[in-house]
Amino acid sequence: MIKLEETVEIRRPVHEVYNYVVNLENVQKWQPAVIEVKRLTEGPTRVGTKFSEVAKMMGRRVNTTCEITSMEPNKTLAFKASSDGPLEYETSYAFEPVGTATRLKIVGSFRTKGFWRLLEPLFKGEVKKESVQELTAMKNAIEERTA
Repeated sequence: MIKLEETVEIRRPVHEVYNYVVNLENVQKWQPAVIEVKRLTEGPTRVGTKFSEVAKMMGRRVNTTCEITSMEPNKTLAFKASSDGPLEYETSYAFEPVGTATRLKIVGSFRTKGFWRLLEPLFKGEVKKESVQELTAMKNAIEERTA
C-alpha cells in the first residue's frame, strides 16, 4: 500500500478553496492527467455522490469510478475510487483557515492491483510527484481565478 500526505497553503479563504475543490467541473483544471469527469449522481455534491473520471496513465486510458464518502462543508472532503487500471485509492482533503489563507492537507492511500503490485515501489514515486504537481496546479488555479 502506498501512503501519501501533502500540504499546501492557498492564499484564499477556506470557503473559496472548499467550493473550488468540491466542484467536479474544476477537476480537469488541476489534474492534468484527467481527460474527462462525469457526474453519475444528480443533485448537489454530497456524501454518496458518484462520478467517473477518464485519465491517461502510463500511456493508456484508465476509467475510474469515485464516490464521496464523507463531507463537512469548509472542513473535509473524502472519496474512494476504483478503476480498470492498476490502482484503487481513498483520498481525503482537510481545509484549515490560516489567517485569510487556507492550509489544504491531502491524505491518500493507494493499493495496486494484480501483477502491478510488483511495481508498487515505482508507483510510490509517481504518486507523490503527481500529487505535488496537482496541489501546485490547484493552488495556482484558485489564486489566479479569484485574484
